[in-house]
Amino acid sequence: MFGQQVIFQYDNLDYYGCILGKVVINGQDVNLRRVHDGLAWHYKYYQSDQSPADREAYSETEIGATRARAGLMGRRISNTARGLAQRRTIGHG
Repeated sequence: MFGQQVIFQYDNLDYYGCILGKVVINGQDVNLRRVHDGLAWHYKYYQSDQSPADREAYSETEIGATRARAGLMGRRISNTARGLAQRRTIGHG
């Protein structure tokens, strides 16, 4: 990231006060790339805060990552339990 333009775009906070937004480096949505690589999920609870274009891109990208079994998507974790299961495996719950 050294020497690159980094933009953090956000409009809202979640229930716990965490920022809901996205990181853009040189015009590339880093969050979307993480979803593509199976390193993050499209959190549907807050999708209404996204633009329609972002909502569609994140949803389609997550579907593609799941089909490709990329990263965390390669693990067999149900949608409802996946976050809790991941926190338990790394000792946070």
